[in-house]
Amino acid sequence: MRVCSLHSRLGFLTVGLTVLSALTNAAPIEDSCGDKPEYDIVKDVAIIGGGATGTLAGVRLREDYKKSVVIIEREERLGGHVNTYFVPGANIPIDYGVIAYNNLSSTFDFFNRFNVSLQSAPTPPWVTKYIDFTSGKSIQPAVSDPAAALGAYAQLLQKYPYLVGGYGQLPDPVPEELAQPFSKTIAQYHLEAAIPIMWTFIFAVGDLNKATTLSVIQNFGLIQLKDALSGGLQIPTRLSNSELYQKAAGLLGADVLYKSTVVDSTRGKNGYTTLTVKTPTGKKIIKAKKILITIPPTVQNLKPFDLDNQEKEVFGKLTWSNTYVAIVSNTSIPDGVSLVNALPNSTFNLPQPPFLNTFDFSGVPGKYKTTVVGDKGFSKEDAKKLIKSGLKNVKSNAAVAQTPVIEAFASHDKLQLWPSPEDMKAGFYKKLYALQGLRGTYYTGGAWASDYSSTLWQFTDALLPALVA
Repeated sequence: MRVCSLHSRLGFLTVGLTVLSALTNAAPIEDSCGDKPEYDIVKDVAIIGGGATGTLAGVRLREDYKKSVVIIEREERLGGHVNTYFVPGANIPIDYGVIAYNNLSSTFDFFNRFNVSLQSAPTPPWVTKYIDFTSGKSIQPAVSDPAAALGAYAQLLQKYPYLVGGYGQLPDPVPEELAQPFSKTIAQYHLEAAIPIMWTFIFAVGDLNKATTLSVIQNFGLIQLKDALSGGLQIPTRLSNSELYQKAAGLLGADVLYKSTVVDSTRGKNGYTTLTVKTPTGKKIIKAKKILITIPPTVQNLKPFDLDNQEKEVFGKLTWSNTYVAIVSNTSIPDGVSLVNALPNSTFNLPQPPFLNTFDFSGVPGKYKTTVVGDKGFSKEDAKKLIKSGLKNVKSNAAVAQTPVIEAFASHDKLQLWPSPEDMKAGFYKKLYALQGLRGTYYTGGAWASDYSSTLWQFTDALLPALVA
């Protein structure tokens, strides 16, 4: 480095705090010798991921906390697991990722900020049929009054009210019944009659003989139970979840780097983090006081983030499932009918991973929504094959066979992030939460709280004061 360049940087460090604050929001400074700026972007907070939590954090930090931000998003849009298909020629939206939101103030606050109105989610009037997707045969599952079982489940949930806010208040060690397989909890609390209702919320956990009770509670907790029983779930009046994120993107403007990923970093050095980001226009160097990571915190995902041994040990304990969502047509399924995958010889007639969960009629003639659940090694190609084979099986009795078409497809990989029961009981969540703020890094997302947009917005709102302190 030339002497004049060094002097210019040393001089920069002596600028008064007021001027420095202004400079962090301005364009990078070139030194007097005409060198390329050391940093392309300088911000208070860099946010990794522009899904539900990253978008909320970006908006709130910039607009409410008056902090400068940049969001680094790998896709060409904001919204994460929000996926909306627009019917060609009709421009009718069909949401096939995130469908509805919980009746929480965090939901209304964020939607109201962008003047996106909400309404109670209606109960679809479609006919529901239970079909073995491997054979195409109809199944008649046992039907029982779920009232008593749901009451017993509510009593279980009321033992752990703090889970609504995440895992930070879990005792150490974690209560045994939270770490045990949910199949055991079903027997203890006599929850059998409630499983068909619960399955619509918890199917992504997969095998109930392996899924922990904690994982089920965080997919169908007090908030979800209340909304399911009271009709509290909310959807946008204009029936497009993407509207919220389109408006947020318009507000954030150039503070979002789309189709961009972090490829290298130095975290927490001299009170700052430096990120090397691959963008469509080349690499950019970002300097930030803090970073907020909203992507799934697997060791693979966080490889560019200069993890230390403590972080590697904790994040290395997580395993996950992969979920895929799609819109299909030419299904040979009649309009107004939704099919639920049911196996004749399994407990509660539930399918085992990998599986197609449903073919849900979208309300638009000929268009169906479907979800595929698989383990961590289950790829998007595997999912597409399973969709096509499932449709082939369920249409075997159709009067006119059609060739199914996958109109839209999205990957929700690294979902359902959980430690093993043994690690859970060995203090995993205490170790996980100890990472908040370490080396100038904060975290939000499904590993930290119930993986619903509304509850994650609530968790993120509670986290922001510590981040800006």
